[in-house]
Amino acid sequence: IALAKRGKGDCKPPDSNQVKELAKLGISLEKQERNAVQKFINTLQQMQSIGVDVSKITKRDTIETLAKKSGISREKLEEIGLEPAQKIGSQRSDIAKAKRGKGGCKPPDSNQLKELAKLGISLEKQKGNAVQKFINTLQQMQSIGVDVSKITKRDTIETLAKKSGISREKLEEIGLEPAQKIGSQRSDIAKAKRGKGGCKPPDSNQLKELAKLGISLEAKRRTGKEIAEASISSLADIEMTDRENNALTELVEKAKKEEKV
Repeated sequence: IALAKRGKGDCKPPDSNQVKELAKLGISLEKQERNAVQKFINTLQQMQSIGVDVSKITKRDTIETLAKKSGISREKLEEIGLEPAQKIGSQRSDIAKAKRGKGGCKPPDSNQLKELAKLGISLEKQKGNAVQKFINTLQQMQSIGVDVSKITKRDTIETLAKKSGISREKLEEIGLEPAQKIGSQRSDIAKAKRGKGGCKPPDSNQLKELAKLGISLEAKRRTGKEIAEASISSLADIEMTDRENNALTELVEKAKKEEKV
């Protein structure tokens, strides 16, 4: 009927009285511009209405993974007519690109930007993005029971989670990539804080957020006891190598003697 009103299709178009009747029912036959943006906003508002913190959205999120960050189940989403598998995170990315004049999506208008701001959603390109993403990832991990303060340089998200008994499946459920090298990210950010490397250093607020998570970026000084223990360990390794070398030499000499006989 909407197509017929615009002179398209085979259906007979509605007359003016029918258009008025439809309007009374809340039905518009006008082509809705910015439909994708408004649908995105409506979806977020629905999610917020059942207790989802929609500001935690990331690029990889589906409706289900975003909801799980707030402890909202798949069943609860389906009850309000949402599709859990919908890629809500990539939709946000597409709209953000459109705001910067990229991609095929129509950009949001000023009112829609205000609606998004009320929901805690910013479409601005974030400076210091690497640091904030690192913090967001740690917060997500902490929300499912991971002690993120146990992070080491060699850790992936999966190995850090395993220290707290959290499975790979649990990580994937909240939209995290288990193989992500979270430990080396911490090291890069720590270097940036000291003015080294190519990463932008964290600001004072980000340092406070990291401190709340139990993460320090300060270079650890080794105590005299630790240095002594490391030295003793190294000497023990050298002595063991010497013993093994002597034993091997004895075997070779023995074999030579047996050949002569």
